[in-house]
Amino acid sequence: MKINLFPVLVLLTLFYFGCQTSKPEVKINNDEVFTSFETNFLDAYWKEYPTMSIYNVYGKYYDHLVIPDSTFFINNVIFSKLWLD
Repeated sequence: MKINLFPVLVLLTLFYFGCQTSKPEVKINNDEVFTSFETNFLDAYWKEYPTMSIYNVYGKYYDHLVIPDSTFFINNVIFSKLWLD
């Protein structure tokens, strides 16, 4: 019994290319993503720790100095958990 391989190869090739789906590539500019994260994080960090903003000459939170009490420490833990991955 002689098997003709040409039709089998054609069918396998058509099956292979017919089952592939094209996925649109999403291009992500990592520099823009990081710059956005950096801006958001530093603003939140300086809002949480306004003394550090004074050391870095960032005047937005000069009038929001905090007193290190129990509320400050609770907010510190919440802030840390919020920004950890």
